[in-house]
Amino acid sequence: MPSLPDLDQLSPAQKDELIRALWQQVHEFTAHITVLQERIKQLEGQLTLHSRNSSRPPSSGGLRKPAPKSLRAAGKKPNGGQPGHSGNALRQSEHVDETIVHRSALHCSVCHEELHEHRIAKTRQVFELPPLAMRTQAHQQPCTSKSTT
Repeated sequence: MPSLPDLDQLSPAQKDELIRALWQQVHEFTAHITVLQERIKQLEGQLTLHSRNSSRPPSSGGLRKPAPKSLRAAGKKPNGGQPGHSGNALRQSEHVDETIVHRSALHCSVCHEELHEHRIAKTRQVFELPPLAMRTQAHQQPCTSKSTT
């Protein structure tokens, strides 16, 4: 950008011409800035689009998927069972088909001393449904017609 001339050496007509030229540049720059601001707004709008607020498929989110948001209002009720509710949970069964014992280490991983007094720390049960299998039935109906001999 060229530097301004010494204003003390310009005539009033030259100053008026300089002001008009600068004013024209201000208008051009303002129009250009307005166009660029609209473009920035459009591009920022594209950045905020994801599969939940546009017609894009969920697989198009890549690694920058938005964090899931709970629809539950915060602070209204505590987590878990509510006061006064009789809880119904899946109880552990007394009749277990198979028991898998997960053994802990016999020696300390730091000092390599032998560990004593092993005891059951946790017991969990996993309930599995039997596998589905196809069962085929054949239905037969004997013939009841009499034959003549």
